Formats: sequence, structure tokens, C-alpha cells
Amino acid sequence: MVAGIGLLTAGFFAVHGIASGWVPVRAHAGGVSAGQAASLYLVAYYLGSSVFGSLAGYAWSTHAWAGVVALTTGLLGVTVAAALLLRRTPSLL
Repeated sequence: MVAGIGLLTAGFFAVHGIASGWVPVRAHAGGVSAGQAASLYLVAYYLGSSVFGSLAGYAWSTHAWAGVVALTTGLLGVTVAAALLLRRTPSLL
């Protein structure tokens, strides 16, 4: 369990680091304000962290580890779907 949570946490912050650098670059290349795009990303990041952090507490309280694993698996599925969708995004090069 500890190794899985550690891996999930490391992956989360690695993806956040890449995405927070990628958003303004993509926005600038698309002719959109990079500052506004970065701000919107951070709002979504903190909102998602707050909502799903609270849901994880609820999942733990009601279903213990099974609830936390179910929530985490669902969020991982959403991440994979988003990554597959973003693969179709044209390259900046």
C-alpha cells in the first residue's frame, strides 16, 4: 500500500510539473494569453485537488482501502483517457 501511494504521489507531481509548463507554451503558440491559460490551469488544479482530496477522505471513511483504490482507479482512468485524447493535439514543432 505504501509503495503504491508513493508511486501515485510521485506520478501526480511529475504530471503536474509537465502540464504546468506545457499549458502556457501551448497557449502562446495558439495565440491565447499564456498568463490566463496558466491561471486557469492552476484554478483547475487546486479545485480538483480540493474536491478529490475530500472525496478520498469520504471514500476512506465509508469503504476503507477499497474505496480509496476505487477512487484512485477511476481518476487514473480519466487521466489515461485525457492523455489519449491529447495525443491527437498537433505538435508545436
